[in-house]
Amino acid sequence: MIPELEIKDLLVDSQTDWFYLGEIDEDLISSFVALIENRSDFLLLPRPSRRRLVSAVVECLQNIQNNTPAISKPQAGSVVFMKQFASGEFGVTCGNLMQTSQVDVLQKKLDRINSSEPEELRDMYMKQMEISLNSGSRTNAGLGLLEIARAINGPIKYKFLPQEGGLTFFSIELLLALN
Repeated sequence: MIPELEIKDLLVDSQTDWFYLGEIDEDLISSFVALIENRSDFLLLPRPSRRRLVSAVVECLQNIQNNTPAISKPQAGSVVFMKQFASGEFGVTCGNLMQTSQVDVLQKKLDRINSSEPEELRDMYMKQMEISLNSGSRTNAGLGLLEIARAINGPIKYKFLPQEGGLTFFSIELLLALN
């Protein structure tokens, strides 16, 4: 989990636009989207930039919703926050608990995505879309990280922080330049 001191720093940071710590469900995802879409600075962005920002945030939230295991003791399993920087960039950071046994698989996916050129990302996305359509799966299709990578500027920055009980806290940091 994010150390308590870091959470406190986020809460008092004047650049933190919003912060959430807790469970993620469909209603919360809809609320986050409405929160973003009603911001006056969001409405000034070009339409493609607005789509990229909303897409990245939704994919992050759905990743948390679909991949956070049940937590036996009372603690929040996920965290999300967003900052707007003076340079016109938005930063989105999110994280969730995951099974430690899945860390190597996820790290390999992220490293492959981060080392891919835009055309390779598009091809990976199309291949994964085809796999998803052929399997009939509508959830956890494996497209989320690819969607995020296509929406942001630069690599997906990530961390794995080992926790007790076979869990690891996984976090990603995204930077979206939207001018």
